[in-house]
Amino acid sequence: MRRWKVRGVQLTGRSNYFTYKNRFEKFALIGISLPLILFGYMSTVSFAIDDNGVDWGLHQSAGVGDENDSYSDGYLDDFFHALNIVEKHFVKELSEDTLLKNAVQKLVFITPPYCQDNLVSIQNCPYDPRRCFSDSIMIVSTRCGYDPDKLSIKAMDMLLRDIDPYSSTLDSAMINELKIASSGKFAGVGMVVGFRFGEYVVISPFDGSPAYRAGIRAGDKLLEIDGVSLHGLTLFEALKMVRGPSGSEVRFKIEDPLTENIHNVKIRRTLIKAPSVRSKLLSDDVGYLRLVNFQKDTRDEVLKAINRMRSATHGGNLRGLILDLRDNPGGLLNEAIRISDLFLKSGAITSLRSRGSKLNREFLATGAGPFGSLPIIVLINHGTASASEILAGALQNRNNTLIIGRRSFGKASVQDIFPIKPGLALRLTTAHYYTANGCDIVGTGIQPDVPVSEELEKSRDRFASADLARIGNDREVKMALDFLVSKKSGHSSSMFMNLF
Repeated sequence: MRRWKVRGVQLTGRSNYFTYKNRFEKFALIGISLPLILFGYMSTVSFAIDDNGVDWGLHQSAGVGDENDSYSDGYLDDFFHALNIVEKHFVKELSEDTLLKNAVQKLVFITPPYCQDNLVSIQNCPYDPRRCFSDSIMIVSTRCGYDPDKLSIKAMDMLLRDIDPYSSTLDSAMINELKIASSGKFAGVGMVVGFRFGEYVVISPFDGSPAYRAGIRAGDKLLEIDGVSLHGLTLFEALKMVRGPSGSEVRFKIEDPLTENIHNVKIRRTLIKAPSVRSKLLSDDVGYLRLVNFQKDTRDEVLKAINRMRSATHGGNLRGLILDLRDNPGGLLNEAIRISDLFLKSGAITSLRSRGSKLNREFLATGAGPFGSLPIIVLINHGTASASEILAGALQNRNNTLIIGRRSFGKASVQDIFPIKPGLALRLTTAHYYTANGCDIVGTGIQPDVPVSEELEKSRDRFASADLARIGNDREVKMALDFLVSKKSGHSSSMFMNLF
């Protein structure tokens, strides 16, 4: 048992650093926001375990510590456990010294000034960085009565958010969100929000959700929740404000980024089962398929929907397919890959690249591709993100595909979940993914083949696209339908070349 003495206060550490080492489980996930705040649903972070329980093997099992670490046998166990994971698995190489220096600096922001009296700068500390960090935590904790373990994890959370907007610590509530994400069942208002440039921004409302019906759009900025400013609030603090019983109301103050108009929206919370696939056979035997998100069994639902539409055509075949990925915030990585495989006869789907080349992986089409020759027009916009960008990027490399819309979101990183102990885990960026043609889309997104004007996107009737009975009134769907039934198009693999 190690004993520490800081300014006359004797503390006893407990030796449980490796208690959870053998219980380690790892989940790879892809998210879209910066970092994700899920008002009822963590739609864009996902387990890498497929339907048969098979790990896609995106990463090796994490080494969670060195048994010889001098500061890992009972004192600030959780922090040093997390530190080892970040050092070994973060997508960019970071030295332990740098991480510890940054962690100490975070103490300045999360504790009152009087708690920091006589706090020695870690740059001037005569001991090794781990001891300097430990002493700093204990000085602050002792002076102001903080729990040193909780304080150190708070510093870790701020450190993660500083080095990468997609990485953070997760408490039990957020871990539970991950577990239920793939089911598509959630409680809340039904929108995904990200943190960008110091502001909470709506990535996408879910079709048919209370947020969707209230007219909230991708790109809207959230300023207040129930009269409380979001400035300076953490992900978890904001999430707790949105949580509430089904049927209760929550008020948002929202800014439209295009007009800069600020307005208030009152939304009633509800329990929602979000269908991931919606389909309809349009005129001229053209199928319409909307993917709301990528959740468990979405690939199977896509297969059923297309076969159902084919059976309803006059000749048993579709003339073309309109694949609507607008405002699709992502979801399960393996489902995006499996859906891409339905439309590809060969070639790459996506690739993952991490800090260590041994963890890199390329995903290729299996060759089955039952719809490999089906002409497709893909609709995207700025709410198209993450897993939906993988699908769009894979199809853009296909000869008989055309992408129409606005530039997609540009989220191209993969996060792993590393459990620390029950109720505490790390969400850590461990890899970046690239599109089928090898493009890095971070911040740039998928560029459409046929861009639509900002005015068209701004005036889009989102209620029409939410109601399959009215989908024919959607301007971009009309545009896609015109492309597919054009006499210029025919059915050749170069059918779209004459349209430019």
